Amino acid sequence: MQPTFKRSQVPGLAGLTQRQVEYLAEQGLVEPSVRGPSGRGSPTIYSYEDLRRLAVLAALGRLAGGEIMLRQARLALAALGPLAERPWEGQLMVIDRELGYTIPSGELRAVLEHQGELVVVDLARIERALGVQMRRHSLRAA
Repeated sequence: MQPTFKRSQVPGLAGLTQRQVEYLAEQGLVEPSVRGPSGRGSPTIYSYEDLRRLAVLAALGRLAGGEIMLRQARLALAALGPLAERPWEGQLMVIDRELGYTIPSGELRAVLEHQGELVVVDLARIERALGVQMRRHSLRAA
């Protein structure tokens, strides 16, 4: 079973502010996928998969000088679909003007030879960084 995280834990782990997480949820990009009791005062719980997706969006924001571009974010999240619940080791995300997709890291040279302007995100590095953050904060499941 994948770990879950309280709303207060997510921004620091993903590399975003609480306001950025709320904005991304308002835009329909990433919402908590763990459903618990509903109603006022109920905890907001995020899955590990939600956390990984938010960390990718944070990395894209850093590459873009701090601003998360919604179109690019949607392409990135669509590209992550096939990797849901799977380890990201050895995977890169590539985003151009039209699409986002994932490739094994060994194929990057071939992609770069045939493409123009690209954004490349090392998914394995993001996943390792999340692990470090979780250990640093000694997080337990929510």
